[in-house]
Amino acid sequence: MKSMKFFAAVIATVFTVNVNASAKPNHPNKLHNAKMEMTSPRTEVANSLIDKTVTTVSADKSVKFDYILDDEGRVKNRIQQAWNKSTGKWEPVAAYSIVYADKETVVTFAEYNRNRRTYTSNVQQIRFNADEIPFIFRIPTK
Repeated sequence: MKSMKFFAAVIATVFTVNVNASAKPNHPNKLHNAKMEMTSPRTEVANSLIDKTVTTVSADKSVKFDYILDDEGRVKNRIQQAWNKSTGKWEPVAAYSIVYADKETVVTFAEYNRNRRTYTSNVQQIRFNADEIPFIFRIPTK
């Protein structure tokens, strides 16, 4: 039980670092980086020094997903945010972290805890056979 709590704390820290490292603008229509390019009406691709991040925004601009890719182009983090009309800012909702190993793929899910400002609520984990399910998320193309 102690190791699960410790693991949840580590995951929450990783999610917080990844969200802050790939901070986006406060409004979905503004580009945050001159290097960013539009690949479709709702998909932005941004290259960072460490990770490649793909951001998708729903057609009604109410939900945004940031997909952080590993060196092989697989999604290693998916972060969901919702647009708050009253504050004019994106607010974190939930995040997934995926760890790829030889025999299994481990997916950890956590909801955002607004009081603690971390991904520590409702932490869940599931394991998949890596041969049967080689990847978890695909990035939407349109």
